[in-house]
Amino acid sequence: MKNLLFFFIVVLTSWTAWAHDPGGRWTSSSGARVDLWANMEQVTVTVTTQEGQQYRYNGRWTRFSDTFQYTANQLLYQAAFQGPNEIVVTSPGQPTRIWTRGSTTTVQGFQASGLYSSSSGSTVQIQNQKPRIFVTIVNPQGKRFEGSGSWISPYRFEYTVPGQSGKAVCTVNARNPNEGGRGATP
Repeated sequence: MKNLLFFFIVVLTSWTAWAHDPGGRWTSSSGARVDLWANMEQVTVTVTTQEGQQYRYNGRWTRFSDTFQYTANQLLYQAAFQGPNEIVVTSPGQPTRIWTRGSTTTVQGFQASGLYSSSSGSTVQIQNQKPRIFVTIVNPQGKRFEGSGSWISPYRFEYTVPGQSGKAVCTVNARNPNEGGRGATP
């Protein structure tokens, strides 16, 4: 009897470990922002594209707290948890998308770290140390500025430089992330 009770406790606790709450903000590997809301029967998927367009889709659980489906543009999408912070989204004939819980600091593999040339003539060194961004700027006259900031969306980060007023915002070129971005430099 003791062994049977132990078995049921192990089974019940392991089953609840697989239950996932999708509620909250996710970032798609496509670069879109995804907001999810769910109850015991339905899942609401709100997608905000890179261009800021917002679309809302109603879905339903196919296996509660593990997989759900929704229809977008007459295509049926299947979404399956791959752990508490990742959802794999598939649809026949469409690219597989990975949704990651929270905001990510990359743009489809763009890591931000590197050396860039600014249109102002400055050289900009960016170090992406999730979730922070560190910026070193050397202007055309050779003066060095150092600042830090954080990502505010998958395509934008803001930073401040001591001695300079306000925050600068850098926007990564979504069509060519290796080009760097646009932003204010001292």
